[in-house]
Amino acid sequence: MKSRQQRLKAIELTLTPLQIVLVWLGRAQKGGRFVEGGLRSQSPREFVANAVSEAIRSSMKGNSEPVIERAIQQARQEADLLYLLIIEANSSILRRSDESRQSLMLVNGHLQAVGCALGHGVEDAGLIFRLRSSLVLVVEDLLIAEEACSRISSERLEGHDVLFPDARNDLNERIQAGKMLFDCFNRMATQFGEGEIEWEQIRTSVQPAVDQQVAGWTSLARMSMLLAFGKAEAWREPANRLLNALPQN
Repeated sequence: MKSRQQRLKAIELTLTPLQIVLVWLGRAQKGGRFVEGGLRSQSPREFVANAVSEAIRSSMKGNSEPVIERAIQQARQEADLLYLLIIEANSSILRRSDESRQSLMLVNGHLQAVGCALGHGVEDAGLIFRLRSSLVLVVEDLLIAEEACSRISSERLEGHDVLFPDARNDLNERIQAGKMLFDCFNRMATQFGEGEIEWEQIRTSVQPAVDQQVAGWTSLARMSMLLAFGKAEAWREPANRLLNALPQN
């Protein structure tokens, strides 16, 4: 057992900042819940910082201390940004869950009401149009969240899922509920001679909003990282990016 731990430690000392974050993330996700695995499990942010420092110091043996310290600082900032981006994505998904579920329930009620009205012969061309608009808004929010998480996983985490299991399950449940409403709407629309909605067409249309969501999460993570490293003046750039990522009215 001791020799195995020594081998694992030796391997960890050769990892890059990204790889160290992925090692932590993989271990933390096994716990299932984001709050325990992402925020409370043995000071994860401190674990990542210490692991990065040890790895850089080990890889730069023979260099002067100032050079090593600068490299450690840079690597820790890189790792901390990734860690905070993971935290921000999971927090956002779980924080918006109740609001999203309420929206799905409202659209479900709207769908039933329109179906009942049309079934009783009510002739109102605006009924399905208004229902379509409500459903599309809810589905857009779900797809923006799904696509933003996929973007971070593929572009920043080498394909590793950014979400903890509870956040992933929560988002998947809401997406499945959205698809069920989607299917019900399309059957109703077809029955009454109205056009269907294309799920993938909506996915394509929300890509600019996905860009904004990823930029927003990244800017928040960068601001938190810069604060932790005492670089308050450097807040200006990520703060401006965050403001630019907000929807324009």
